[in-house]
Amino acid sequence: MTFKNTLAFVTSYLALTSLTHIDVRAAHQAFLNANHQTSAVESQKQEHRTLLFADTISYNQQKNTVKARGHVEISRGGVTLYADQIIYDQNADKIIALGNVRLLDAQKNITFTDRFEISGDLKQGISEAVKGIMADDSLYAANTFKRKNGTHNQLD
Repeated sequence: MTFKNTLAFVTSYLALTSLTHIDVRAAHQAFLNANHQTSAVESQKQEHRTLLFADTISYNQQKNTVKARGHVEISRGGVTLYADQIIYDQNADKIIALGNVRLLDAQKNITFTDRFEISGDLKQGISEAVKGIMADDSLYAANTFKRKNGTHNQLD
């Protein structure tokens, strides 16, 4: 399921249920904390699955955008993006993350910034004025941060 389809499903699900955002968040946390055993095939499917959690999610049909606010978390293929708010433009397949943005990559490097533009698959992106902690506890800071192919982070 693509990020676009996942967001459409989540938006539809929230619209069809009478659960409050607190109930939904609790259900998601219970799902994440469950001890699931998966096969190699299921693990490969999960690599392409996008999970979105937020206090509120809204969809603008005219602009084809999704906004998520409050404790936003997007996970896909070992990469997790946290922010106060995201705006996902489905036409451009681009996410703009705003406020307290943190990107945790598959190598366990953490990048901190206030604004991040990143592709829907979390593989390509750019940000300015970043700081970070590498997996070996080294610290870094850069004026520009570019994420490439989901495997390389370039600091300028």
